[in-house]
Amino acid sequence: MKKYFLFCTLLSLLILSGCEPSFIVRVNSISDVNYNNQKSFILLPGNEGVNENDLQFKEYSRYVKYVLEKSGLKEAEFGKADIAIFLSYGIGNPEEQSYSYSVPVYGIEGAKSSNLTANTYNSNGSTSTTNAEITTKPNFGIIGYNSYSETITNYFRYIILDAIDLKSYQDKKEINKCWETTISSTGSSDDLRRVFPIMVAATQIYIGKNTGENITIDLHESDNDVQEIKSINQLEIK
Repeated sequence: MKKYFLFCTLLSLLILSGCEPSFIVRVNSISDVNYNNQKSFILLPGNEGVNENDLQFKEYSRYVKYVLEKSGLKEAEFGKADIAIFLSYGIGNPEEQSYSYSVPVYGIEGAKSSNLTANTYNSNGSTSTTNAEITTKPNFGIIGYNSYSETITNYFRYIILDAIDLKSYQDKKEINKCWETTISSTGSSDDLRRVFPIMVAATQIYIGKNTGENITIDLHESDNDVQEIKSINQLEIK
């Protein structure tokens, strides 16, 4: 019984600790080593039909500007900035995925009894028969399986930051990309406003850098980095 109680306690703790959803974020950043001395930036909308007065862009840009400034860059006016960073974002169409799985059912297996019959041959030629009942103790274990099938809906969420060298554009009308940071995530939430600060929090140490590969970060909404990013717009409200 002690084992059963301990198992139930551990299972409850695992369930409670897993109640908060996890957000898997992928960051892929690439940069040109010839443009590693930028000190100032302007942030512009990269989505078609979106301007700087768009309310959603204003909200998202505050998150991004905060991370850019933490990385050492400073926001400047257009004529004084070293780079122009274009912020693009969006969410894909819903994709459904069906799957089946089995879950073990744990419990106490009851005591089992079995009959044992033994014949004994005596020296005088007679035979005696002995009947006995053997009982096994109850055990804790798997007593069966439950099968389930479900369909989940996932959404692809993305943020793209493109940094363009303004001096080359102003002097030569050339568009030279300094760096590009792509942030993506797939999950059940179709609320980009909810997921956006989480995705930005994941890229804090990678933005504008060269990751060399696709980096995967696992975050929760209660993580300190996420709460720090979310607080930016809360401060704006106050």
